[in-house]
Amino acid sequence: MTASRLETTATISLEKLPDGFAITKSHLDLVAQVPGADKAKFDAAVKAAETGCPVSKVLNTHITLTATPDPHHTFTGWTGDCTNTTTTCQTTLDQARNVTATFSMSCGRNRF
Repeated sequence: MTASRLETTATISLEKLPDGFAITKSHLDLVAQVPGADKAKFDAAVKAAETGCPVSKVLNTHITLTATPDPHHTFTGWTGDCTNTTTTCQTTLDQARNVTATFSMSCGRNRF
């Protein structure tokens, strides 16, 4: 069974908790065209997708965060599970992580 078209929209809920931020919900909407699939085959494919969902497998994944300041700010460093002053933080999602990017206001003379 091969889909001729798959269109997926993911809606992720990110909430602030007392110990940081957490993804509290993930909802996927899927529109699929699968030629030759009857309801039983399609339902079986849906069940297999639920158990093998790539979003669920994101745990234990290496991630990279990049801090990009706007023109009026300067990146000063990371705190928490990243503690460097480069604009890139790399970590692994093998447990709950707390990472904060810190920026300072750039001082300068602006002429309009």
